[in-house]
Amino acid sequence: MRDYEPLSLPNDSVTGNNFGMAARDRVSEYRRRMRKQGFRPLQVWVHDARTAGFREEAHRQASAIAAADTLTDCQTFVEAASVSWEDE
Repeated sequence: MRDYEPLSLPNDSVTGNNFGMAARDRVSEYRRRMRKQGFRPLQVWVHDARTAGFREEAHRQASAIAAADTLTDCQTFVEAASVSWEDE
């Protein structure tokens, strides 16, 4: 016979502490709440900076951007065709 009551954890839907729910049910409930607030899930894939060659490629691209300080014909056209935000 126990002389104590077992710990009862709350099912708190405000904070998301649904301890009695399985992980997939908590995730499903979280996604339902987020969708109700107007959000949608988004998965983004990015380069892994830990892979071999990432640092060199990032440096190559940064150097190419830094060296491109002169306007090309396409950039000149786009800038000429664009309206300044201050002009509107």
